[in-house]
Amino acid sequence: MELFFWYCIKHTIADLALQRYFVTGSVKQFYFNPRAQIHYLHHSLLTFVISAFFVDFQIALMLGIIDHIAHWNIDFSKTYIKKKYNIIESDREFWLLQTIDQSLHITTYYFLFLLVATA
Repeated sequence: MELFFWYCIKHTIADLALQRYFVTGSVKQFYFNPRAQIHYLHHSLLTFVISAFFVDFQIALMLGIIDHIAHWNIDFSKTYIKKKYNIIESDREFWLLQTIDQSLHITTYYFLFLLVATA
């Protein structure tokens, strides 16, 4: 369970602190946007580093890659929907979308934790 805790802490650092400085504006609606990839790379690298304290190198690398791909697709989907339906922060739908987004991220970390716990 400690690993899941660190994944959640990592998420807040990458999604709130680092994203503010490295990913500005709405760039995530473009699937291969390099600036958005920097954000996903923050997540995958931090997942790799944290995982490396609990599992061997290859497994930690695999967990980082899974996190990268999951985060990429979750954020892209959220931003795509937001842009397609012109959802803004003051809309009720924005907060529903944010809730779904964050729930999917936390579910990803629980899945990663289960991969390690059941291996």
